Amino acid sequence: RISLLTEELFISDNDGSSINDDRIKPNIGHTNLELFEDTAAELFSQYLKVFTQPQALERSVKSANLGTLFGVYLPTVQHILGVTMFIRLFWVVGIAGITQASLLLALCCLTTFITTISLSAIATNGEIKSGGAYYMLSRNLGTEFGTAIGILFYLGNAVAASMYLVGGVEILLIYIFPDLIIGGREVQSQTDMFGMMSHNLRIYATLLLLLEFIVVAMGVRFVQLFAPISLLCVILSILSCFAGGIEKSISPENGQRVCKIGDHLLQAQIFMPQNISIVHICRYCNEGFM
Repeated sequence: RISLLTEELFISDNDGSSINDDRIKPNIGHTNLELFEDTAAELFSQYLKVFTQPQALERSVKSANLGTLFGVYLPTVQHILGVTMFIRLFWVVGIAGITQASLLLALCCLTTFITTISLSAIATNGEIKSGGAYYMLSRNLGTEFGTAIGILFYLGNAVAASMYLVGGVEILLIYIFPDLIIGGREVQSQTDMFGMMSHNLRIYATLLLLLEFIVVAMGVRFVQLFAPISLLCVILSILSCFAGGIEKSISPENGQRVCKIGDHLLQAQIFMPQNISIVHICRYCNEGFM
């Protein structure tokens, strides 16, 4: 193939003879890429696509997708109807009062609402890959802000998980299976840092944490199968609250009693034997303290 630069070096005069124009000299440092044109570039590009793009088999394998119901709605309901509502909310109302507890609840709801609509806007306008909230924050706010908020997000989930574990074990040991308490029922009041009841909470919460770790480590598919079971437990807990109220209205003599001095509540099992009747407990409280 004749280069155009080579053709320009030979100029024909009027009589047809070719003369070599000294003013036109080939550039020694110039590389004429046209002489070495790669005609196989397109073929090589098609060959590389085999290694860079997913093939038919990879595209056919669907990723684990929980959907809107099992992936979004049900986990949110389980977080709301959790240990905080069943155990700690009444304690907060008793300590802070109805007004302060309502303001605290309104502040939490406002914070959650603003966060939810912001995350919804980010998730709607972009593709969400593995990483969850950290992926969205790092892609929209930058790596620095995403890392800082991601650390806070991790710490918040860790503290919440520990609170859920302790609350679940507390319900298990105090209200459902008190015979499982290591040291007997008489150690229920030893709730200081190194008390026996605190050690019971640590031991059983650690075992429950290992069980949850095994469930999560088995993959999203297994979590998807386990989610309806946990939701059923939450529904049964809510129905138990209504069932207890109905049963109490039908049979007022059954169920737990409240023993108090003025406005201070007392635990009757501290002062009276374990198997004493309700009538004797009320008579003891009325005669001994009131």
